[in-house]
Amino acid sequence: PMYPSVPSVKIRGFIIIGKLVVFAPDLHYLCRQNQKTDPNMKTYTIQSNPTGTRTMEISEENLATIEKYGLFRHLIDSNGIVDETVLDKLKLNIRSLIASQVEDSKDLLDLCIDVIYHNTMKAFGLQQLIKLYLQWLNEPESEEEEA
Repeated sequence: PMYPSVPSVKIRGFIIIGKLVVFAPDLHYLCRQNQKTDPNMKTYTIQSNPTGTRTMEISEENLATIEKYGLFRHLIDSNGIVDETVLDKLKLNIRSLIASQVEDSKDLLDLCIDVIYHNTMKAFGLQQLIKLYLQWLNEPESEEEEA
């Protein structure tokens, strides 16, 4: 199967993951077409490799999705090291969430397309994403303290 932990079937360009049916070639296009971009939405840029030659754009919507589903909760082992196995674990967790969702999981699909399955996302990028997420969580607190 395409996803080891989730039963899936591929039939003539369609991918069936649990209850989700996706036309594989158009997945990215459809998600982009249906996305409503908010001009006031804040975006962040993170490095996705140690040399700084590759970067990724992360939206507040992506960070809110991470918070909504608690995707970073219990993700990293006690050694605190973020490596490719941690990234694989995150991908498997998201796959199982999408497969078990009864309602629309567009926010998870957008997160996958924009960030998690981005062609430059590696362990270093995930480490930077976790740092950004922690900073983002603390931002509302600092704005409330100033008011």
